[in-house]
Amino acid sequence: MQQLLDEELEAENVNEVLYVLLDNYKKGNRGSDTDEASDRNAPERTTELVQSVKEVLDMAEENSKTGRKGIPILRNPDCQPGDAVLLEKIEKLLPDPADKKDAFEGGWDSIRDMHGGSSMDFSEGEGRAEWKAVSLAARVMVYFELLTLDGLIPPKINAP
Repeated sequence: MQQLLDEELEAENVNEVLYVLLDNYKKGNRGSDTDEASDRNAPERTTELVQSVKEVLDMAEENSKTGRKGIPILRNPDCQPGDAVLLEKIEKLLPDPADKKDAFEGGWDSIRDMHGGSSMDFSEGEGRAEWKAVSLAARVMVYFELLTLDGLIPPKINAP
């Protein structure tokens, strides 16, 4: 995650991780019932959110080098942001700050902790499109629990 925030990863790698994470949510391997999700500021499994995730997944592209799918939130070189329509759809996957203030702020708090407060303030202050796309990717990964629940691996595979 630190390399993502420092813009040191290849865009394709970020895009592929995002695809697998969201695909796992769509398939029911991520997300929780309302009470459990609220306790963790995690995404609830709602029909509306699943549909929004499907819309984002429908915009996936296949990597010509690896043959794996990715959500083109970033483009090489230099992690340029993807299509504005896609970025808007991805932003809508995150909690609404008016309805779920703790969950919304939690994503930013996690990024601040990983990237450092002054670095994040500097990056935000610059208003660079690259930073906006990178921070969006990171917040989605945090919200969909990449860091806390091995978001890329379905739970049934993790079970001892």
